[in-house]
Amino acid sequence: MLHYFLVLSSLVATIFAENAKDFDGMRLEFVQTLWRHGDRAALDELYPIFESNWTFGGGGLGELTPLGMSQMNDLGTMFRRIYVEEQQFLSHRYVGKEIYIRSTNVNRTIISAMSLLYGLFPPGAWNIQVNSSTVDGIDIAHETQVIQSGALLNELFDRAQEKANCIKAGRNCTGFLKPLKFYGYSSHDLVIYALLVSLGVPDVVRTLDGWPDTGAALTLEMYSNPDDQFFVKFLYRDNSLEEFGDVTARVCNRAAWCRLEDFERVARRVKPLPDLVTLCATPLSGSSSGSLLSYWISFFNLFLFLILVF
Repeated sequence: MLHYFLVLSSLVATIFAENAKDFDGMRLEFVQTLWRHGDRAALDELYPIFESNWTFGGGGLGELTPLGMSQMNDLGTMFRRIYVEEQQFLSHRYVGKEIYIRSTNVNRTIISAMSLLYGLFPPGAWNIQVNSSTVDGIDIAHETQVIQSGALLNELFDRAQEKANCIKAGRNCTGFLKPLKFYGYSSHDLVIYALLVSLGVPDVVRTLDGWPDTGAALTLEMYSNPDDQFFVKFLYRDNSLEEFGDVTARVCNRAAWCRLEDFERVARRVKPLPDLVTLCATPLSGSSSGSLLSYWISFFNLFLFLILVF
């Protein structure tokens, strides 16, 4: 009896799978769908229980709850099963030309749409590509990294190198760096992401919008061994709820500890040329038009970088 049941189940599954692709010659061409947002908090105060005294939630009146996010994620997963896996209608990876989502201008519907898309195209199904192109001998993708993060990444290396030299000098080292142990930047998602790109690990960002979340952090730790050799650890956390994860091996060719010399090679690859000191010390008068143009381009690159940072 069990044998016949399994055979029947397999037959039904096979028929369903075949019909999913071809309903008697009918081919799926277009899908339009509407959904209600997921579970939300109360829209108004529930006297005598006020929002400030809520035991659960805390998102605010009318805001989507974690349950609501889960519900919409499940709906997105269902859409993926139907239209990606069974119907083979949508691409396996996200293709912007295929998908268009609208939402009312309310947080709970906006977050519902984001949660649904996370289920429809989960991490690993995102087609994030860098379309590198060369124009007049210039590698646009590389120059973009130079403009966006080259100066800061090299500043991080230079300071680490100076601190290492200071430690080696012992008592002969004086000034600002000698007692310094912790140097921090309070910055923005653009800056952190640009550094991650130059380090070769942009995919450690796992947020829905692809940008480092609030509270995200990239940390560079420098260590020394008994032979006075210096090494760097690269650590990243994606949001305020996570611990730091070690991404050194991915930055530094699978090495658990990145030698300072290897970090230098990573940084110098995107170092802006000429550097700021050289640029400021070079008089523009008397320069050839080509040289003058190159310096103005470098100055413009520096201006763009300062905009990104500040």
